[in-house]
Amino acid sequence: MATARTSAHQVNASSGSTSSSRRSKAGAGGLLLGALALILGLWLKSHFDLTNALCNTGLGAFGQAVSSTAAHDCTVAGAAVAFGELLVWVGVLVCIAGALGLIAAVVGALSSTPSSTGRGSASRSPAASQGSSTASSPAAPTRDRPAVSSTASTFRPA
Repeated sequence: MATARTSAHQVNASSGSTSSSRRSKAGAGGLLLGALALILGLWLKSHFDLTNALCNTGLGAFGQAVSSTAAHDCTVAGAAVAFGELLVWVGVLVCIAGALGLIAAVVGALSSTPSSTGRGSASRSPAASQGSSTASSPAAPTRDRPAVSSTASTFRPA
């Protein structure tokens, strides 16, 4: 069971840079797509907002009653403003998701590279922490030999 964890750990460590690269590309794409949706939504809202506001006045209601073209233009303006607001919200959410993807890629890249102090090195793998050398580690407790802490044998009350 320990060897399966070790080999899976080694596979994840070797493909860490590829995964980080994919995350960074997806994060950057999300940021760009979100920014594009945000800009398009703001443009739609600003472009059709005045027409939509005019359609919601008394004069606009009279114009819609008299002319079918005015009624059509007011419907298009209302739909464009609503769609623009939707694009703004979607753009903000996609930008947040893209930024989180970039942050995850940076954190993943930083955690997969070993530092100069030895943290994150192969010696700290699960197989190495189990103690493969029996000469340096104390004997495991069994039914005949209970576990004894090393401090209990050296502590003597005054």
